[in-house]
Amino acid sequence: MSRYILAPVTVQNNLQTSWFFERARGQYKTLRSREGFTKSRQSAFDRKYPKKQMFTKVELAKFINAYQEVWDGRKLVISPNIVVRGNEKNYAKFINDNLPDNIKKINNVYFEVLLSAKYFFAQKNV
Repeated sequence: MSRYILAPVTVQNNLQTSWFFERARGQYKTLRSREGFTKSRQSAFDRKYPKKQMFTKVELAKFINAYQEVWDGRKLVISPNIVVRGNEKNYAKFINDNLPDNIKKINNVYFEVLLSAKYFFAQKNV
């Protein structure tokens, strides 16, 4: 979904660009070197997938867990205090407690909400 939904045109960048979700570490760099084996193709890749529009699975968990609360009955399972425990603990909590319920809700709107959370945290330097 990240590669098909286009980013909005801004004043700084008047071209349509795409998001890049990095599931495995180094995937962005590998794809950039594979598709951009010449200087012109690398710059075309950089224009299509700017580095600032790349996010990882750990960042995804951080964005979602920071603004969404998940309750298991009367017990608060995920809340913003989970995010400060560290990347790996936060990601494990996201996979175990958050993802199974939301797998049916993942659509274009959910993805855009996620990206708005990404920009919020980028402005706050979290």
